[in-house]
Amino acid sequence: MRPAPTPSLRLGFLCLSLSLSLAARTGVSRGAAIAIGGYASGVGLWAARVARAESAYSDAKRELFGRYLRPDDAVLEVGIGLEGATLDYYPKGCRVTGLEPRLRDDNAAAMRRRATARDLRLELTRGCGEDLPFPPGSFDAVVTSLVLCSAKDPKAVVEEAHRVLRRGGRFVFVEHIHALEDAAFMRWQQATLDPLQQRLADGCHLQRENDALFKDAAERGLFRIEELRYVDVPSRWPCNVQMMGCMAKESFDI
Repeated sequence: MRPAPTPSLRLGFLCLSLSLSLAARTGVSRGAAIAIGGYASGVGLWAARVARAESAYSDAKRELFGRYLRPDDAVLEVGIGLEGATLDYYPKGCRVTGLEPRLRDDNAAAMRRRATARDLRLELTRGCGEDLPFPPGSFDAVVTSLVLCSAKDPKAVVEEAHRVLRRGGRFVFVEHIHALEDAAFMRWQQATLDPLQQRLADGCHLQRENDALFKDAAERGLFRIEELRYVDVPSRWPCNVQMMGCMAKESFDI
């Protein structure tokens, strides 16, 4: 039995057929119609690839949160943002404290509605990850999602997370990083675009070695790495090289 055409192939056939039909109706040459169809097909195929990449990325993030966060956990999210997009990934029932230096009343109200729809208990406070306004041992888990790239002192953020976690508490992270060493061209792209990225994206750095930062925290005995994996998300270029995982707090304090 002949295999059925893939969705991408069907999209290409559709674009070409529509272009040829348009040519027949308008008098456009077949060559021009084929060129137009090819361009439209290429755009469509890229859009489909982006959609698949984003869907897989969201699934991986939801799986990560489901594995390491539990209902009724007291969770601190450092850098929750102005929309609280990460709230969609928490297990229902979590008690989330969102920390955000740019927090405004209108954003806070919208995030509370979003949390309520997800059956989450949300508190919001203004502050930065380098100097957390909480006593030691306050949380079962700390979450960062695309935050360390713009932190003024990422090492201090990790150490503060360690301080406010309870013994055995979990640091769950999703962060983009400097391209891996075998991706020389991507490293060059990131180095070239890094100054512009910092200006346009609230101080976001494309070349942060956040994986090395977490490995250093483990070597110093602050955390035990439970999971650390690299994910390529082509739709998020030049931040497409991302890592996600979890570290557990070791017993002693710094």
